[in-house]
Amino acid sequence: MEAQHSDEEYRELLDELGVEAIVLVFPEGAGHSETYIPQRTYTRTKGGSTTSQTYGGYNILKPWFNFEAQLYDVKEDELVWYATISSSGNTFSNLKTLVKAAGGKVVKKLVQDQLIP
Repeated sequence: MEAQHSDEEYRELLDELGVEAIVLVFPEGAGHSETYIPQRTYTRTKGGSTTSQTYGGYNILKPWFNFEAQLYDVKEDELVWYATISSSGNTFSNLKTLVKAAGGKVVKKLVQDQLIP
């Protein structure tokens, strides 16, 4: 895909908008860990009646996502900060929730490193 604007046009636009810095996020890897939930049977006796229920006997997947984050100073056109971040979830997580969590981790790290208040 061809770039629609030149680097100079992007710089002018960022300057017009008053943008001082840009955070870029690059995926480094993604996958999932797998945990086996062993099968168990629970038996309950009440009033002469016995019921049994079986749970487990399956795998659950927990996704993870690694990425690098870079902060560029727009005016100086230089990299001023770099971090690698990991985000992991539970069996109900998806890419959207992992990316959202990762974004929060980037902001937290920028605050921790005293780059934003």
